[in-house]
Amino acid sequence: MKKNLTLVLLLILFAFTCQAQEIYSKENLQKTSLEDLNVYLEKAQKLKKAGSIVTIAGSATTVTGLVLIAMNSESTFYHGFFMSIAGPIITLVGLPILLTNSSRIKRINKIKDNLYGGVTIDLAPSGIYNCATQNYQPGITLRLRF
Repeated sequence: MKKNLTLVLLLILFAFTCQAQEIYSKENLQKTSLEDLNVYLEKAQKLKKAGSIVTIAGSATTVTGLVLIAMNSESTFYHGFFMSIAGPIITLVGLPILLTNSSRIKRINKIKDNLYGGVTIDLAPSGIYNCATQNYQPGITLRLRF
């Protein structure tokens, strides 16, 4: 019974994993609109930031645990031992999140750059400073990037 339950849970997990990978596939990203690409990019950037925070926290936990072990106190030894075991596990959780979302960000940016043939058009406030009036000139700047 336990084997069947474990197999069913793994199949459900596999189904969710396949569905998540379909969203960020190159073919799917090429079909989506610019608004959806921006949403996917924002999610990937947030997850990349979370992955880097978890990775840094895991490394800091490992170092703190090793310092506590080196103090040669019985009360700090057990806390340090637990932290030095938990730290690498936390780091191993954060690294795949960081690396996966870094590649997703690169893939989305590449699709966005190729969406209009590599040409982007921006309208921005004028950034020309007038020395005579000592302020910025009012107006709009049209930027074309190739």
